[in-house]
Order: sequence, then C-alpha cells, then structure tokens
Amino acid sequence: MQRKYIGMQHDIIKSIKKLKKGDKCHPYRFIIEGHWDHEKVMDSRVNIESLIVCIDLIKTPFEDSIYRKCLAQANDIYYVSEKVIRKLCDKDKASGLISICTLPHFKIDTEMSNITKLIVLDGLETPGNIGTIFRSCDGSGIDAVIIVNERAKINSYKTIKASMGGSFTIPWYFFDSAIACQEWLVSNGYTLVLADPHSQHSFKRVNYGNKSALVVGNERYGLSKDWNLENSLKVSIPMLGKCDSLNVGVAASIILYEMCIKET
Repeated sequence: MQRKYIGMQHDIIKSIKKLKKGDKCHPYRFIIEGHWDHEKVMDSRVNIESLIVCIDLIKTPFEDSIYRKCLAQANDIYYVSEKVIRKLCDKDKASGLISICTLPHFKIDTEMSNITKLIVLDGLETPGNIGTIFRSCDGSGIDAVIIVNERAKINSYKTIKASMGGSFTIPWYFFDSAIACQEWLVSNGYTLVLADPHSQHSFKRVNYGNKSALVVGNERYGLSKDWNLENSLKVSIPMLGKCDSLNVGVAASIILYEMCIKET
C-alpha cells in the first residue's frame, strides 16, 4: 500500500495542534503521543480516530510492533516527515506515532449500577494534579471521576499524559454545577466525603459506606461554597510537620486508597 505523506498545512495537523490544548466541545477527544501511550490504548475503550506516523522514527522491534497494531485499529492513517512530527511533539526526542483518539460518551445514569466509589473534582486547574488523580483512581479501584466547575480541560494533552494511562480506563462525567452534582449523588445514596485540610476529622476514622464520593477542591481556594455540609462528611489528613496541607493530587490519592481498603 502506497503511503500518502501530508505536511504542516494539512487540516489533520492543524487539528492536532489545537487538540493538544483540549477541546471543550468534544470532551472525549484527545491526543496521545509515543509508543508507550499507544500500547496502553490497545486494551482500552479508546478508539484511534487518526494515526500520524513518522516511519524514520520507528527503529526498534517494539516500536514496529506497536505501529503495526495501531495500523489495524486506526480509522485513518497519515504519514509525515521527521521535520513535521518534531514540530508536533512537545519533547526533544520526537516519537514516531501521534494519534487523535476518542472515548465513548459516558452517560452516568445508564452506568450507575457499576459505580460505587468515585471522586468529584471541583474546580481543579493543574493538569498534573488531575492526571495524578486519574492514575490513582486506576490503581486503587475507583470507578469514576466527576468534574464540576471545570478549569483545566480534562482532555488536554498534559492531563492525559500525566494520567499515565488512567484516563484510558476510568470514565469521567460532567455536571454543570456542584449543586446539581450533589443532588444527584445524594438522591442515588452516596456518602459525600469532602476533603478539607481544616477539618478535625481524620480520613482514617470515617465510615465510607458501600457507596461513597470523595470531593476535592481547587488547589488555591479549596471547595466551592455550594456543597451542603448537612449531607456530607468533612475529613482531613493529619499533618505532623510545618506544612498545613498536602498537594491535592497526593491528598486525594491517600484518601482514595483508604476508601477502597475499608470497603474490602
């Protein structure tokens, strides 16, 4: 099969540059780069919409095997020069593979029966923190992520990359507001656990229940004021040193594991 090469002015290349920042209109569409990420999508629900290949940068047997697997799964395939792909990559060592990917549109009401443990991200704005939480959700066995007051795009390249594959396995859902989210959680029998560094209740002394939702807030301002404390528990992680709190990604990870351990 003859390979068709495209250049920087092609529409697909232009769309990659835009999608790296995240597309709010298409929240389940994103970019992946490198053979490791492409290997991770093989066993996930991720669909490779468009595969962009630089043959000159595929040099090892492992890279060639991933490339051939992607060829079988991709809807569309484009070839580019090394010069083009280096302009698309963020790092010095460019990869031979870049893809535009999509996930199914998750509908929480139809998948609710499978969701017992989840986390709500209220206004998080740092891609690294969001990616860390997705990675911890995958590792700890959390079922889903809910996003309210979105500030950092969940489908930006930085967020997807930081998740280390967690974004490929953990479904995410959006609510228009914290109030709407809280109403849905309460009506469906979830115990709401609000992470608050000022709380006097340790995260280890909480009965999380069979269905629980951890809520974490913005890195600077914390949780929005819309959360009703009458329907929730506030917990903190004891700090034994001089710092008054942990990074939100680290704190969320610690509590998520506790939620799952107590369930078992």
